[in-house]
Amino acid sequence: MSSRFKMKIDAVSLHSTAGQDSYQVFANIMRQQSNGAQQSIRQLGDLPLYARIAELCITGLTNIIKNKVINVKTHFLILLPRGLPIDWLTALISEMFPALKPAQIKIQTMTTCATDALDCALEKLEQQNGDTLIFGGVDSLTHLGKSEASAFVRMTNQDPFEQSVIIQSLGTSPEIRHNLAENNTLDGLLSAVDICLRKADISLHNVDAIVAPIPAELPYEFEWHQTKTALWPYQVSREQQRAIESSQTSETLVLSEVHQPEEINPSLALGSVGAAQLPLALVIAYHRLLYPHPKIQRLLICETPDFAWRGAVYVSSNLLDTNMA
Repeated sequence: MSSRFKMKIDAVSLHSTAGQDSYQVFANIMRQQSNGAQQSIRQLGDLPLYARIAELCITGLTNIIKNKVINVKTHFLILLPRGLPIDWLTALISEMFPALKPAQIKIQTMTTCATDALDCALEKLEQQNGDTLIFGGVDSLTHLGKSEASAFVRMTNQDPFEQSVIIQSLGTSPEIRHNLAENNTLDGLLSAVDICLRKADISLHNVDAIVAPIPAELPYEFEWHQTKTALWPYQVSREQQRAIESSQTSETLVLSEVHQPEEINPSLALGSVGAAQLPLALVIAYHRLLYPHPKIQRLLICETPDFAWRGAVYVSSNLLDTNMA
């Protein structure tokens, strides 16, 4: 993302169908479609999954575009689970949202980290003189009702009239030992964080909070523990260090932890939300930065998708106190 092309998040949408009757919702959607669209959707096979994906996506889009101007300068990027066909959803959106016809809509399945997909979308937006990107992700595990979500954020390069949240920088890095944290040291996320913060010219100790949307699986928990320990290592006190250097202590050392930023982990409540992971993290970041108690100004998002890549996104309030940089 160009350093001169900062995007302001000015609207967000988060939705889950957990506990709702998505089959009935899907039936209502189908009745609104042309015969050709209905036939293409029925041929998909796994209707329970597509019922939830359709309901999540349509509800999220409806909320995020409400009362917004959509034109040729508006781009959409919607992420779906890996391996899911996309033509049916493209046709569904086209029929249900005719107002989106002037916009550029890209639907893609997860093949790398969402941070990279977002970076590419922002670069394309700048190259084509666009001014708005609506970025969203939709995922559902039909056998685990709470592990599903649709999250959308609306970003613009226009100056906001009130407090907003700015995407300052993004960073990505490969993780060659993906999913092997139990017996290996992983450094892909560390590298992504370093790249992200260097692009924004900010040091780690100035980060007030971190959103760590880590999938609720053991290898990722090991990886996040490794990453946190490397970013905010445990240390001995000055008195203990002097005693060690003079060999005057035989006591068991009590390690103290350096000050860490506030940690927000949505996976503790939602589990793994797959393709919605980064958009969900951006929604949470938006609300946290606008929440006044306690007030924070800088937030870092870490992404650990089910691919051999890691991502980091640094966001801040547009009312940033430059004296704290």
